[in-house]
Formats: sequence, C-alpha cells, structure tokens
Amino acid sequence: MGMVMTFLPWLAFWVLLSYGKLFAAIVIALAASVLAIAVEKISGRTPKILQIGTLAVFVVFALAASFVDRVWLAYWIRLMSNASLTLVVLISILIGKPFTIQYARESVPKEYWNSAEFLHANYVITWVWFAAFVANTAASGLNHFIPSINVLVNWVISICPILVAAKFTAWYSKRGK
Repeated sequence: MGMVMTFLPWLAFWVLLSYGKLFAAIVIALAASVLAIAVEKISGRTPKILQIGTLAVFVVFALAASFVDRVWLAYWIRLMSNASLTLVVLISILIGKPFTIQYARESVPKEYWNSAEFLHANYVITWVWFAAFVANTAASGLNHFIPSINVLVNWVISICPILVAAKFTAWYSKRGK
C-alpha cells in the first residue's frame, strides 16, 4: 500500500492532465502528496524520499502555474513531470539511499537492512525503476519531436515500462526470500 500511496499523486496528475485539466492536475497532485506524507507521519513512519521529492515537484509546478504562461506550461509539463520523477529517483541513488529501500524495510526484518544483499537488491530495483522513468520521459519527448505519434502508442510506451518495473520488483524481491 505504501508504494501505491506514493505514486497516487503522479497517477492523479497524469490522468487529469490527459483530460486537459492542468490546474486541477497540479492542485490534486499537490494535495495527494501532502496526504501521502501525512499518512506516513500519522502512522509513525518517516516520509519516504520519493514522497518528499514528489511534494517538492508539485510545489514547483503550483508556483509555475501561478507565474508561468499556462499555454507554455501545459505544452511542457508532461515532459517536465516525467523528467522530475526520473531525477528524484536518480538523486536517491546518487545520495546512497535508493528510494525502494524505505519500502523494503517495511517488510524485511531489521537484521537484514545493512546486509550487502539487501542493499544490492534495492539498488538493482531502483535502477530498474529509473530506467522505466527514463522511458516515460523519452515517450513524453516523442510528443514534442514527433507530434503526429499516435496517442495510444505513446501511452503504451509510457505504461509498459512501469508495468515491467513493478513486475520485476515483485519477482526480484521474492527471489531473496
């Protein structure tokens, strides 16, 4: 449930954006980001890196919606959102805290948290998610460089890597148990 709650702001954002609801997408995603962090705090857990990064992205987007031309923002925001999510995941890797580790610790006994295998598994899984988000960013870029690309093809290019990353995460996580 934790990972679903973390991605809820992004899902809401992308769905509303696909209906041309830029401002609603930003506001609802921002509210969902705050809610995800509040749920963590109320549950006695520390907010996740990805949740904090998500909140930061939607705060920036809310500010942009207030000060930047909406037509320009609407044109670029899908690409910027995918690139932002990709960057948050990359930063988690670069600072030595792959974003998946916080979720994994919720289901793995504490005595394994510092093991080389546990850390390696989380780096591998996080790199797979990073690759999926790079693919999403590339798919968003296709809209700008090949405007005639079929919307369905673009969505398939966007969704398939996420499904592969989710399936890989489930498979890779079970192999260590």
